[in-house]
Amino acid sequence: MESPMQNNTTTVNHDIKMVDASLSPLEKAKQTVAKLEVTTHDLCAQVDATSPDGTAFDDILLACTAAADRLDRAKAMYLRLFPNEPMFGGAKTSDAEADIKTEDIPGLKTEADEDLPMAKVYLAAKPFVDHFEKLFILKKVNINDVYPRYLEWSLGSAYRKHVAKKRGELAPGSVETWEMAKEWLLKFKDTPANRWKNLQALVKLEVEYGESSDDLHHRLSRDFERLGAEKFTAAEVLLASALRSAPHTWSGKLHDTMEKSITKGPTLAIKSAQMLHDFR
Repeated sequence: MESPMQNNTTTVNHDIKMVDASLSPLEKAKQTVAKLEVTTHDLCAQVDATSPDGTAFDDILLACTAAADRLDRAKAMYLRLFPNEPMFGGAKTSDAEADIKTEDIPGLKTEADEDLPMAKVYLAAKPFVDHFEKLFILKKVNINDVYPRYLEWSLGSAYRKHVAKKRGELAPGSVETWEMAKEWLLKFKDTPANRWKNLQALVKLEVEYGESSDDLHHRLSRDFERLGAEKFTAAEVLLASALRSAPHTWSGKLHDTMEKSITKGPTLAIKSAQMLHDFR
């Protein structure tokens, strides 16, 4: 004779296979979760109706627990695909959220991306993230509840593809959060080769002939944002500045050494200085 758990497993698998293939992906997901909810509710009702003295109670309790766990995992999976669906735990639109206007939302793109329609568009992730977070704090909206519906629209194509790639790498059952998405944005293109290239460009900035102080301020602000100046320490900038006068014969080996040794922290100058003795 089959146990309640075996009966439940057969029923749930049968239900999932019978989902109407003509439905949209969202409706399929909602139908699956609805059936899992019914199964879980029915099993838990049996727990309430069963005496805890017999072995049947343990079997039904185990089946109920397994069904509830399966339901939670299904909701978490579908929430990743449909982050705005309340049935899966997504947030409902609040009055505060409705007050967020299109012109309030910042954009983030690379120089190669097409222009975005936002009033304020950033070329570096850090100021974009700061602006994005402050917007929801100001509107008194929980950013974890709503960020997915705004983030995709805010990003240029390169950043969108990067975020999509990172989402695809999530482990099964993982639930994406704003902290995850923020880290993905901040680490975009932050490779050693790109950091060294940006650091070289930073130390080459200088006052242009006839440039006013206001023009210099605005140009440097744009270049600092574009090159990610906030990522570098004073020691890194000093080292890159000193190496500008290195002999031309060092060029190829210098680039190779710096790209291999550059890191995300103050150890760059020490590591690089230690490797320079190879140039002798």
